[in-house]
Amino acid sequence: MSASSPVPTVYAPQVRAPSVANAGVFAVARRLSHLVVAFAAALVYVAFPTRNYYWDGISFASSVEAGFSRALIHPHHLLFNLFGYVLYHGAQWLGWHGRALEVLQIANCLMSVGCALLLFRFLKRTLQSRRLATVLISGFMFSATWWKYSTDADAYIPTILLLLVCLNLLLAVDRLRPGLIALTHAASMCLHQLAVFFFPVVIAGILVRSEFSWRQRLLLIFRYSSLATLTTLAINYYCFHLVTGSFAIGAFLKWLTAYVQGPDSYSFSFDLINNLRYSMRSQVRLLFEGRLNWIVESTPVLNALLIGALIGLLLFLAVTVFRSLMRMKLRNGLQLRIDPPLRPLAAVALIWVGVYTLFLFFWYPYFSPYRLFLLPPLAILCGVLLVSRSRTKGALPIASLSAFVMAMALSNFVFFIFPLAHAEKYPPLTFAMDLNSVWTPQTVVYFAKSNADNQLVRYFNPRTTWRKIDGEPGQQLGNEIAGIYESGGNVWMEASAWDEMASSPLGREWLSQRSRAACSKDFSNGPYTMRYVQIFTGNSTGANCVLTADEQQDSFK
Repeated sequence: MSASSPVPTVYAPQVRAPSVANAGVFAVARRLSHLVVAFAAALVYVAFPTRNYYWDGISFASSVEAGFSRALIHPHHLLFNLFGYVLYHGAQWLGWHGRALEVLQIANCLMSVGCALLLFRFLKRTLQSRRLATVLISGFMFSATWWKYSTDADAYIPTILLLLVCLNLLLAVDRLRPGLIALTHAASMCLHQLAVFFFPVVIAGILVRSEFSWRQRLLLIFRYSSLATLTTLAINYYCFHLVTGSFAIGAFLKWLTAYVQGPDSYSFSFDLINNLRYSMRSQVRLLFEGRLNWIVESTPVLNALLIGALIGLLLFLAVTVFRSLMRMKLRNGLQLRIDPPLRPLAAVALIWVGVYTLFLFFWYPYFSPYRLFLLPPLAILCGVLLVSRSRTKGALPIASLSAFVMAMALSNFVFFIFPLAHAEKYPPLTFAMDLNSVWTPQTVVYFAKSNADNQLVRYFNPRTTWRKIDGEPGQQLGNEIAGIYESGGNVWMEASAWDEMASSPLGREWLSQRSRAACSKDFSNGPYTMRYVQIFTGNSTGANCVLTADEQQDSFK
């Protein structure tokens, strides 16, 4: 069903903003300001990609490079690996010779800018203020968690891009197309399961379209809901069958909810006090992040200039806030009244915030990246409140809001983004790359369980061969190791395989005969502990260790 209306359903009356010029160069600059901001953000994103890689990003890149197979399907982010596969091989067809991780990072940079431009379009049409929309998308793009994950390899950015397409199709167009909204929403759910919680937002968005009768609205909801649900379930069920070969509905439901049934770190938590603490911390980190000890020591002059600018902006903000408080009248200064034309938009944004906040309060509350789904509605609510305030208080506080966004951007860059663009600020990556000087192309590494740490080491040592080991050692393993050394290679054992083998008396004896403590590479730094031990063919006494004398004496810290 499609329907038309003469104007966008939710909009604000024109609001006053400080005027610079109404014609000529200044007018053109004002009209293109959002494009300038978006282009500048794209340059910064590409110039300072994170080196503190998201663990799923390493897994995504590894899967993409492994080739086309059913292993690209994952129930939590169903088709994202397939999407990455297309991007990577498309880039190779165009002449790209780098790794898949870099392709995914660059793609995220560009899609993040696309998100900002979609949000700008929506805010401009609904709030009727180009300047306010430009400042809000600036805050959106340079908020801490969004900025970091825009330069990483993850499924959140393209998923939110599709949700913003849905939002524009829902509330910022003259013609409502429930089928197109349903298919776009289904596509977003195929990239990440968390997009399912956008369902109530679409329902609310249709309900506030007052140009339709209630009967029409209910019919629109039915058409959207049925198409989105059936499409998503059909794609998931087909992928489930491809991976498992099963048609069982019970097994399908278990497959869909695999993370809920996984370890505690991926399950619901009902510790209300801790959940509240984690939620508040994650919410702050959505906007601000960083540490003083992360400042890059090699750029003292740049650090001093940026921190000086940051202090200046904070002082300006402090003076502005103080003056506003002094002028505020107690009887109406704290009232938050939303203009009637903006109330439908505010209701939709509040439902969006409420649904995700409630779910994330109980599910993985300490994981800040999931709160990226809250960022667009928070920007919308901020705009609604500022426009409503301007109707009674005067001009929009563009200068103060711009100063806040600039201070946030500078703080995040100095203490968070710039440091994490350097490998030395992520010690596990430095350790992984250090192993390149130890391991030869003929190196074989045995492991028992795949985890974030060994996936990182494996990805940044692409010349090595990794083999999974199960059970206790036997003659076959000994012969295999002997064959590797005879062909000019060497053998190492990762911590998960070592621990599993050392859990039995036979395994401990086998390891003691085939390893030496000096022939190992160890890493320990806070929560990170990694160990790789060279394994020999027989009695390790006198065996040829590939480490130099200095490397045998030093432990990587």
